[in-house]
Amino acid sequence: SCGLGDVYKRQGYVESFATDSAIGTGKANSDKMLAIVNGQNASRPGAAVVADEYEHDGFTDWYLPSALEVLEMLNNKTIINTTSLAQGGTSLTGGANYLWSSTEYTQYRSALLYVHSPYNRVSGDKYAGNRMRPIRSF
Repeated sequence: SCGLGDVYKRQGYVESFATDSAIGTGKANSDKMLAIVNGQNASRPGAAVVADEYEHDGFTDWYLPSALEVLEMLNNKTIINTTSLAQGGTSLTGGANYLWSSTEYTQYRSALLYVHSPYNRVSGDKYAGNRMRPIRSF
């Protein structure tokens, strides 16, 4: 499973203008982040790169979810955890307190979601190590 280790949001303090938070915008946000990363030699790959390079069961079209996509997963984490664990996977949060989203606030900060109810959205430093879960559309 992907995303349980701490991963840095970005390779550095670069603004990607990936500011959308709505459901359905995570892929476009991730693509904006990847466009910034391409051509830069990052010592630590950011969360969008980790999601983009993830492969599971032959699928390679993963991306970093938007803030509201992460919130939707958290609102449904009981059924997600039940299904994942039954299939030999791991829990959605894997013991994390926060999950990265692809939603950017500024050059220096992006949206994190607190994984315990009430699932508050907070502003996290892009250099901070936090966990993430890639998603895919189908």
